Amino acid sequence: AQALAAGLEGEFKAWLSTIASPVADRVTQGSGPYVLVDGTRVADDWSDLVDGSILAPIDLDAKGIARSGEIWTGTLATGASFLGSDCAAFTTDSMGVTGLCGASSATNATWTENITPACSTRLGLYCIEQ
Repeated sequence: AQALAAGLEGEFKAWLSTIASPVADRVTQGSGPYVLVDGTRVADDWSDLVDGSILAPIDLDAKGIARSGEIWTGTLATGASFLGSDCAAFTTDSMGVTGLCGASSATNATWTENITPACSTRLGLYCIEQ
């Protein structure tokens, strides 16, 4: 919805894994570059995206506005699912359950695997054009 509101065309999928469904099985593993909406290169290709570090932080929203903070991912830097808690497959906002998130300011593995806050925490998502 945010991509459409920002005037972005195409299909987008969330960089979001559950224990049963890793993002690597759901998104297109592109051979071309992964870039932010302003053209900043994040990774040269899928292999570069999941090698443990990225070229630039993913810190812009769909409209190109700078954002900082934690992002729900449920995903390890390899694209595999985090096998800890996943907010009941990201269907609950319970304070007693946790899920994995990344740091939008990071370029090391913490861009996608940083901390595990309570599922009641309101965080954004990374989305990848297919």
